[in-house]
Formats: sequence, structure tokens, C-alpha cells
Amino acid sequence: MRVRVQWDPEARLDAHRAAAWWKRNRRKAPGLFRRELEEALALLRSAPEIGSPVEVEGVQGARRVVLQRSQFLLYYVFDQQAGRVEILAVVNAQREEPPRLRLVR
Repeated sequence: MRVRVQWDPEARLDAHRAAAWWKRNRRKAPGLFRRELEEALALLRSAPEIGSPVEVEGVQGARRVVLQRSQFLLYYVFDQQAGRVEILAVVNAQREEPPRLRLVR
């Protein structure tokens, strides 16, 4: 199965900010975050149920993938009927509170 990826606008902005921060502050591996994100998206396109299920108030079927080396979390939902993964948030795993997620359909 191959699905398409759709981004929540705020999640896309979070990913761009994280990539820019990573590039500025991680000089030994400036492209690591972006590479990990691209690998995770490729994996979700071919195996969308790979992420761990997480309970999120108001979002049924939420899942997350951990970007291991950069320590970011990618939150998403998989809509099997539509053949779509919707990226809801990209957050630093060291953040104390879980992100507020919402579906934008």
C-alpha cells in the first residue's frame, strides 16, 4: 500500500522551524533532522500503521513516530479509506507537555 501525506499547516511550520534550528545549532550533523524526517515520511507512505498508537483528546487513531537521533516526535493519523496520512505535529521529545493536536480535513 502506498499512501499520500498531507500536512497540517502548523505541523509543516513546526517542521521547518525545527529543521532551521537544527541546521544552525547542530554543526556536526546539520542535515540530520531533515534526513530523519524524510525517512519517516517515506516509511509512513509504505507502512502507515508503523507508528505507536497514542491517546490524544479529540483525535481518534493518533499515532507517533520517534525520530531517534534528533529526538523529535512526529504525530499523525492514518485514514485508510482516503489512503492518506495526515501529519498533525512535529515536536521535540524533551517537551514537557504533549502537543495539542487537531484534525484539519
